[in-house]
Amino acid sequence: MRLLERDAAWEAEVAALREEIARLKGLKGRPKVKPSGMERATEGKARRGREKRRVGGGKTARLAIDEERIVKAKVATGWRFKGYQDFVVQELVVRLSTAK
Repeated sequence: MRLLERDAAWEAEVAALREEIARLKGLKGRPKVKPSGMERATEGKARRGREKRRVGGGKTARLAIDEERIVKAKVATGWRFKGYQDFVVQELVVRLSTAK
């Protein structure tokens, strides 16, 4: 039993010394972890904080789309497909250049 007590005391001392060394070196210490709040959630009280929810989409959901085009890219050798992302272009004007 005394060995377990001595071992626990040494572990606490080593942890304290490591924290002091880290503090002296200017390193960050152990993070301060706050309780998760799960106890409050199980009590059944009313929701706290923001109660309004945003409903609807962003700006692009309200836009009227006149034309959709899929533009094929010229792929060089050695390129690889890393996914795609949809986007909306607003008020794009394309004109022919008459200057030579």
